[in-house]
Amino acid sequence: MYCELSVKGLEFLQGGCEVEGLHEQFIVDKSGKKMAVILPIEDYEELLEDIHDLAVIAERKDEPATGFEEIKKRLKADGLI
Repeated sequence: MYCELSVKGLEFLQGGCEVEGLHEQFIVDKSGKKMAVILPIEDYEELLEDIHDLAVIAERKDEPATGFEEIKKRLKADGLI
C-alpha cells in the first residue's frame, strides 16, 4: 500500500521496504518510475556505516587471518581479558 502526494509533476510514494528495518520513501515521475529516495537520517547514517565497514573489509581482504588462540593470547597480554 502506498501513500501518494503529487508535487510539480512528481509523485511522492511511501510504502513497504525490501530491506528489513529500512523506511524508504520514493519520488516518482508521472509514469511511476522511481527518481529519488528519501530516508530517515538514522537509516542513512546506518547505510554510511555499513558502506564504510565493507570498504575496510575490502581493503583488508588480502591480510593474513589471525587464529582465535592468537587473538586470545594478545588480549590476555594487553590485560583485556
